Amino acid sequence: MGLSLADYRRLDRAMAIRHGHYDYLLPSSEGEALQIATWLTASDGKLAMERRFQLRRARDGQTLMRGRWDLICIEISSGKPRRMPPEFVAAYQAAVVPAA
Repeated sequence: MGLSLADYRRLDRAMAIRHGHYDYLLPSSEGEALQIATWLTASDGKLAMERRFQLRRARDGQTLMRGRWDLICIEISSGKPRRMPPEFVAAYQAAVVPAA
């Protein structure tokens, strides 16, 4: 997303999971190759974002899990919710793909 760990520390901000939802659809086995995709589907440009993801089995492309995180911007030093800095808005807003 263009932000480094040093940027997060300098800005004293991070995105934390406020709520997670997971749909487990199929099992996997130890040692099985898996693929994960993730994308941002919403952002208010102030405090909150939504990230979705999908886990697939590499050999047959079957979806094993779908998930969604509701994220909130926090001040790292206190853990309290804080407004996204302009650097977050610029990086994250450009990556939002609206949910179907």
